[in-house]
Amino acid sequence: MGKNLRAEQSARTRAKLIAATRDLVVKGGWSSASSRSIAEKAGVNQALINFHFEGKAGLFRATLNHCVTEIKNEFGFWMAESSVSAYIEKCVESIPRVRRNKNFKFLFAAMLEGAHDAKIKRAVIEQMVAFREGLAVLLTGQGLPEDDIARYATMMAATMDGLMIHFMLDPSTDTEGALRAFEEMVVLSVRDRG
Repeated sequence: MGKNLRAEQSARTRAKLIAATRDLVVKGGWSSASSRSIAEKAGVNQALINFHFEGKAGLFRATLNHCVTEIKNEFGFWMAESSVSAYIEKCVESIPRVRRNKNFKFLFAAMLEGAHDAKIKRAVIEQMVAFREGLAVLLTGQGLPEDDIARYATMMAATMDGLMIHFMLDPSTDTEGALRAFEEMVVLSVRDRG
C-alpha cells in the first residue's frame, strides 16, 4: 500500500471517528460516547482510537477542534464583519441554522462537560480564548478605548455563549430580540464613552 493511500485511509478513519463521536454526544450526551460505541458507529476497530488520537480524551479534543473549524467554515462571519451591528445581523440571520447544527450542539455539550473533565475544559478554554480574540479584532476601530477592548470582547463572548445555552435548552427563547437588545447596549455604551 502506497504512502498516499495509507494517508487517505488514515484521514477517512479519523473523520469517521470524529463524526461518530460528535453524533453520539449530540444524540445521547457525553456518557453515551464510550470508546466501544464510537468505534461501532464509525465501523472501525476500537484500537484505532488510541492509534489515531492517543485515547478517547484526544478524540474528544479533536472532535471539538473539528466542530469549531466546521462552525467557522459555515458561519465564518465571526471575524469578517466590520461592525458590531453587522455581526449581530449575521447572528440573527443564522439562528435557524445554528439550532439544527450538530457542530454547535457538540460545542454546547463540550462546554458543559468541561466543568467535569479537566482535559475537555482546557480544550474548551482554548476555543473560548480564540473567540474572544476574534471579537477583540471586531471591536477594534468601533470607538472604544484600546484598554477596554478586551473587556468588551469578554463580555460579548460571555453574552453570546449564554444566549447559546438559552436557545439550545429553551427553543422559545427570543434569541433575535436578545441579540438586538445586546446590540443596543453595546452601541449605547460606545456612544456614551465617545
